[in-house]
Amino acid sequence: MSSYRVYVCHGASCKHGGAQRVWQALRRETQTQGAEDAASLIVGGCQGRCDFGPNLTIHPGATKYSGVAAEDVPAIVREHLLRGYIVDDLVFDGW
Repeated sequence: MSSYRVYVCHGASCKHGGAQRVWQALRRETQTQGAEDAASLIVGGCQGRCDFGPNLTIHPGATKYSGVAAEDVPAIVREHLLRGYIVDDLVFDGW
């Protein structure tokens, strides 16, 4: 069983902002870094605050990352999914 569930928003705004590239990068990086067993990747619906997307949320902990680009994914996989550390500079803080 996976330790984390990663919900990648595929709502209209996030899709327009590159959610599909983020999704593909997550699939690639979890394989490359050996994190397939650490996380379940889930296509999610709108997570709110679409103007900050692409958004993804990692549970447990409900950590919401916003403005995620494919280039950010290696750090999210390495730090959050494999080491358990939140990538502070990507955390959504616009509430």
